[in-house]
Amino acid sequence: MKETIFVDGMSFFQPGVKAPDFVKGNISIQPQKLIQFFKDHKDKLSDKGYFSIDLKESKAGTWYFSLNTYKPGNSTEV
Repeated sequence: MKETIFVDGMSFFQPGVKAPDFVKGNISIQPQKLIQFFKDHKDKLSDKGYFSIDLKESKAGTWYFSLNTYKPGNSTEV
């Protein structure tokens, strides 16, 4: 199983109880940390120059972002 790469500088929060139904969540970004994260992982860019980031739910019920490193044709990664 491949190692999870947590995205540093991005956090996801579920909407507050008073938020309207159309608000599905909140993303907080720390620019300096996120920029450094992208610099540190530039080798993970797709062929088109994109980072793919997944929003996942942990077993404990918290939400987090992880870097999706899947490359087509590599059947060992999911």
